[in-house]
Amino acid sequence: MHGDTMALLFAADRRDHLQREIEPQLKGDVDVISDRYVWSSYAYQAEETALLWVRELARNLRQPDLTILIDLPIEEAARRRSLAGRPVERYDADGYLAKVAAHYRLLAHKDPRAIVIDGRPSMDDVTLLIKVAIDALLDSPGNQP
Repeated sequence: MHGDTMALLFAADRRDHLQREIEPQLKGDVDVISDRYVWSSYAYQAEETALLWVRELARNLRQPDLTILIDLPIEEAARRRSLAGRPVERYDADGYLAKVAAHYRLLAHKDPRAIVIDGRPSMDDVTLLIKVAIDALLDSPGNQP
């Protein structure tokens, strides 16, 4: 499938998910955690089509209060994928993922609402770091009732 088509499909799915799932929860005063959001399109689709167009597809989307990038070397990600028995899919080639990872790191560097967590430690250690980051956001003065 062509990169433009993929970008459109991901943008439509993201907008639909935001409208049907995320926004109603936020209106109900529920905190929402999502494992993928608009950065995924910027990082992945920018390799297949024009980034400015991908950004235009995402205009007017709600911005997250916090973005956590779990940074993991490509070789380790491939090793974990193999151990889990998951097949290599369209976006899993090491060369492609190296470019995507560079996009993610650049996005995190430019966004003051982003933190980067080293994904190499154990799942428990990474989970604790994520929890600390979320607790810090929820405990910040702007989030108090």
